[in-house]
Amino acid sequence: MNETLEKIKDEKLVLVPTDITGLNYFTHKALKGTGPMRSQRSKGLVLASSLAVDKKGTPLGLIFQKLWGRAKETGLEARVERKKLPLEKRESYVWIEAVKKIENIIPEDKTAIMIGDRGSDFYDLFDYKRKPNIELLIRAKTNRSLHNDNVKLFERVAFGKADGMTLVNVPRSKKSKARSAKVEIRLKQVEISVPLQKSKRLFKPIVLYAIEAKEVRIPKNVSNPILWRLITTLPVKSITEAVEKVIWYAKRWLIERYHYALKSGCKVEDLQLETMDRIEKALAVYCLIAWRLLFLTYRSRNNPHESCEKHFTKDEWASCYMFLNKRKPPNKPPSLKEFIVMIAQLGGFLSRKSDGDPGVKVIWRGLKRLEDISASFANFKEIFVCNG
Repeated sequence: MNETLEKIKDEKLVLVPTDITGLNYFTHKALKGTGPMRSQRSKGLVLASSLAVDKKGTPLGLIFQKLWGRAKETGLEARVERKKLPLEKRESYVWIEAVKKIENIIPEDKTAIMIGDRGSDFYDLFDYKRKPNIELLIRAKTNRSLHNDNVKLFERVAFGKADGMTLVNVPRSKKSKARSAKVEIRLKQVEISVPLQKSKRLFKPIVLYAIEAKEVRIPKNVSNPILWRLITTLPVKSITEAVEKVIWYAKRWLIERYHYALKSGCKVEDLQLETMDRIEKALAVYCLIAWRLLFLTYRSRNNPHESCEKHFTKDEWASCYMFLNKRKPPNKPPSLKEFIVMIAQLGGFLSRKSDGDPGVKVIWRGLKRLEDISASFANFKEIFVCNG
């Protein structure tokens, strides 16, 4: 946590993408504390995480993480009963727990914006009395009723001509390549009504700002075009500010990459531990590895000319250079971007012009090889130098 605070000290604004994922332990019969997953056909644990990110999209550190197993009861009746529980006993309360942690970590002279997907769209999160420097940027799931308005949220924000347009960078996935999507932006100030199940005496309508980002000129090979309906506690008075919030929301997928690094790189779902407590302790170590992997990946893209010696030792970059090029390393260390490409090449990256930037998985494989190569270089440095 101290390293996270050190990295955010120069940031006036910190984005905090937050997400929930499942860790599947269906084949691990001895693990205690697991519960049903969403499919109800497997069992596992649920992990919620919050990542501090700067405006460029560089992960600065982990702020919040919580692990738990769901209740064994399944089916419609069980879900109805869970909704009757006090707020603190519901699974959705984890979003408020994340906000509380962010409040405790982020200094009051900085602004933190928690970014959440549709799972975080519930009235109590917006009603929670946050500190003044903590804001929310949430993708709406529910087409809410609006106070003193006979039109609901989605229709209200979609009404009328677009206020502007922008480009959104869509990262590559298993099904599609990375692309730039052209989206129309619409902006409305709205006042969401108190849900029917809540007392009108205890709760009041909440003023929020709604933004719709809708993709236009959709390529033929795109099956899931962008349609984001965002609601935020931040004042959004102009199209410039609305575009800014859409770009910030696009950084939310970094938390998905963090969970991907935990699962695919650190392979936390393969852990053969017997209790949830032991899994949690292992995650405390693996979360640092996953964060550093993401940090190096995106720092190299956002600060490409930075010297690699700010993040790696001379033995690490020199041994990697010699291994790949079969000659002495230069006196000047490579840039961070150049060295990350070299690391990715250790992991199988071909570095062709059409390949773009190396991804998390190939860099992870390269880092593991680099550890062995640099250790060997350090042990036999004198022999390597003498052989020139």
